[in-house]
Amino acid sequence: MSEDAEMSDERCGFELSPDPRDTWEDDVDGWDVADDVVRCCREMWRETGRCVWHAEVEGKPIENSLEALSEKSTRVDGAYFIGVESDEPLSFQNISLNYAEFQDTSLNRAEFQNTSLNRAEFQNTSLNRAEFQNTSLNRAEFQNTSLNRAEFQDTFLIGAKFQDTLLNRAEFQDTFPAGAQFHDTSFVEAEFQDTLFVGAEFHDTSLKRAEFHNSDLSSADCTDVDARGADFTHTSLHDTLLTRADCRGATFTSALLYETVLADTQINSQTTFYDPNLPRPKCVYEETPETSEDLPENTTPLEAAEWVYRRLEKLHDENALSEEAREFHISKEEARRKQQSKKRDDAYEELCEDINERDVDGARDSLTTALWWEARHFVSWLQWHLTRHGESIKQIFVSAAALIVACGLLYPFVGGFESNSNGTTYRIWDFSLGSFRGIPVPQINLLVEGPFEFLGTLLQSIYFSVITFTTIGYGDLYPTGVGSKILVGFESLSGAILIALFVFVLGRRVAR
Repeated sequence: MSEDAEMSDERCGFELSPDPRDTWEDDVDGWDVADDVVRCCREMWRETGRCVWHAEVEGKPIENSLEALSEKSTRVDGAYFIGVESDEPLSFQNISLNYAEFQDTSLNRAEFQNTSLNRAEFQNTSLNRAEFQNTSLNRAEFQNTSLNRAEFQDTFLIGAKFQDTLLNRAEFQDTFPAGAQFHDTSFVEAEFQDTLFVGAEFHDTSLKRAEFHNSDLSSADCTDVDARGADFTHTSLHDTLLTRADCRGATFTSALLYETVLADTQINSQTTFYDPNLPRPKCVYEETPETSEDLPENTTPLEAAEWVYRRLEKLHDENALSEEAREFHISKEEARRKQQSKKRDDAYEELCEDINERDVDGARDSLTTALWWEARHFVSWLQWHLTRHGESIKQIFVSAAALIVACGLLYPFVGGFESNSNGTTYRIWDFSLGSFRGIPVPQINLLVEGPFEFLGTLLQSIYFSVITFTTIGYGDLYPTGVGSKILVGFESLSGAILIALFVFVLGRRVAR
C-alpha cells in the first residue's frame, strides 16, 4: 500500500465470476473462493468501500502496492486503473490482472512480464514502449489505445480486439494473436517475427512498411488494408483475404500464396513476388517442390505453383502490368510442363512394374498413358522453345531464321534444286556408287569448283529457302532430289505454322 493509505478492518468484498472457474485454487492469497464466485478479502482502502485495486477512483497511488505484489506473485483480477499516471516505468511482473480495466491511463514503458491480462480492457490508455514478455492477453480489448514501439515477446493475443489502436513500430516475436481483431488499427513499420495470425481480422488497418518474417496469416481477413511497402517474406497467406488491399510496393518473396484471395487488389511495378535475380518468376512451391508447405491434401507443390502463377497473371493484367503478366504466364506454363514431365515419368515407372508383374492389360494402359503425357510434354517443349509459351515475338523470329538458314544450308547437299528459267542445277555434291577391289561403296562427287561458285550456290539456296518458308512459290526454282523434296515439304509446313504463331502472339500482345 502507499504510505498515506488508510486501512480498516473491513474487507473489500469485490466479487468476480471467473471463466473458467477451475483456474482458481482454494488458497489464493487475498481471495475467498466460494462455490459460484470468488470474493476479494483484502482490507478496504480509505473510504472507498473497496481495496486499493478494486476501488473505482481516479489517480490511485499504486506504485508501492504494485511492488509488494510483484514480489509474491499474486492475483488482483478485476482491478481498476482509472486516470493512473506514472512518470517512471511500472512493473506488473508475475501478477494476474484478468478482467482488469485500464481507462484514461498512462503507463508508458510499463513492464508486463509473466503477467496474465486475459479479458482485460484498455480504453484511452497510453502504453507506448511497454514490454509484454510471456504475457497472456487472450480476449483482451484495446480501444483508442496507444502501443507505439511496444514489444510483444512470447505473448498470447488469442481473440483479442483492437479498435482505433496505434501499434506503430511495435515489435512482435513468437507471438500468437490467432483470431485477433484489428479494426482501424495502425501497424506502420511494425515488425512481426514468427507471429501466428491465423484467422485474424485486419479491417481498415494500416500495415504500411510493416515487416512479416516467417509469420502465419493463413485464413486472415485483410480487407481494405493499407499494405504499401509491407514485407511478407516467407509469410503464409493461405486462404487469406486481400480484397481491396493496397499492396503497392509490397514484397511477397517466398510467400505462400495458394488460394489467397486477391480481388480488386492494388499493386504496381514495385510490388515484388519473386527473387528478381531469377530468369523468370518462381514461387516457393516450384523452388522447393519436395515440400508440401502446408498444402491441402492431394495438392502437389507444382499444382499450387500453377494456381499462384495463374492468379498473379490475372492480377497484373488487372493492374495494367502487361510485361509482368507475360512473365507469370510463362511460369504458369512451365509449371504445367513440369507436371506433364512428372506424370509421364510416373506412367513409365508404372509400365515397368506392370511388365515385371506380367500384367498385359495394365502394361497396355500404362503405355497409353505414358505416350499421352509424352505427346503433351513434347508440345509444351515446342511451345517453350518456339514462342516462350506464346509470349515472345523475338523467339519466333529466331526460330524462323534458324529454320531458313538450316534448310538453306542443307538443300545443296540433299539433292539440290534447279532453275526453271535457264535449267541450272544448284547442287554441291551427289552420291554415286563406286567400287573398291570389286566391292561397291558409296562415293561423293563434288560438283562446284572454287569458293565463289560454292558461295553462290549457298546464297541461291538461302533465297530458295526463304521463298519456300514463306510459301511464296515464284516457280523460278524447284527441288530436284528426293531429299530436297522432303525438306521442302517440311520447311513449307513449318513456315506456315511459325507464321500462324507469329500472328497469334502478335494479337495476344496487342490484346494485353
